[in-house]
Amino acid sequence: MYESLMELMEPRLAMRDKMKMEEGMQQGQKITAIRMLQSGRYTLDEIADISGLSLKEIKMLEEI
Repeated sequence: MYESLMELMEPRLAMRDKMKMEEGMQQGQKITAIRMLQSGRYTLDEIADISGLSLKEIKMLEEI
């Protein structure tokens, strides 16, 4: 019974783990972009290209 329950739950657990990992990656991208903005050495286009965030997201971070 335990094994069949785990077989049912495994796809959901894998999806949850994937979502958590993606959230963590997005946080890292935002932190990187904020640091780049603060340095003043990069254009918004460069920050978007390097961080993987959209230009719109970079502009939103710039306003914070």
